[in-house]
Amino acid sequence: MNHKITIALLLSLFYHFSSYAQESYELTGTVTSIETNTPIPGVSVLVIGSSTGAVTDFDGKYSINVKSGDVLQFSYIGLTTKDITISGQTTLNISMEEDSEALEEIVVVGYGSQRKSDVTGSVSSVKSDELTAFPV
Repeated sequence: MNHKITIALLLSLFYHFSSYAQESYELTGTVTSIETNTPIPGVSVLVIGSSTGAVTDFDGKYSINVKSGDVLQFSYIGLTTKDITISGQTTLNISMEEDSEALEEIVVVGYGSQRKSDVTGSVSSVKSDELTAFPV
């Protein structure tokens, strides 16, 4: 009988530690450009396999709730996507670099944005100087 109580007590202790290890905590950091070391606003930060996410602010800072072992994905148009596994740290600063393949010319059309190679109609460029020359 005493042996059963000891086993039950040990099992409940292990259960408590396993649930403690899975608790989420707040991870903060800054995302910067590897070339210029300036903050990048608008970077998407996503916990892969969940709906948890965040976006960097004007100063490139973010804050997100994670668990140890989660994988964070940092993505931004024109930059290489990074996947980082969390290992208990509370601060994670990331430097992102340009992805030359993702920097194809983008065309803004009346109903969204498309790659220039995907547009079937004619495309023309208008410079800002030409727009300001017209009276309002």
